[in-house]
Amino acid sequence: IQLTGKNNYTKVYEKWKHTENGKGKTMKEMATLITTDVETAMLVSFIYWQNNKINQYVAKDTITEDSCKKVGGMVNRGNAKLKALDEDDRINKTKEVFNAL
Repeated sequence: IQLTGKNNYTKVYEKWKHTENGKGKTMKEMATLITTDVETAMLVSFIYWQNNKINQYVAKDTITEDSCKKVGGMVNRGNAKLKALDEDDRINKTKEVFNAL
């Protein structure tokens, strides 16, 4: 997950700074560690996922196109209902690749 916007960084940092990984570190250090430390990147991604309640959009037993669109909307646009530019075209191309495998 790529964080963008001061608001997202601030929300994530407020939780991250209380973890073992984030104790004593600044938001600027967190921003740097996201790009250089896998543990920090994963932890920050989990915090973002939790903060934005993304699990509610995940299909329970299987991956569906609808759940992928909703998760993508939340992760990339902060709204499960907003559609990405050329989303249908990208989904169709992805299906073509998977079908070719």
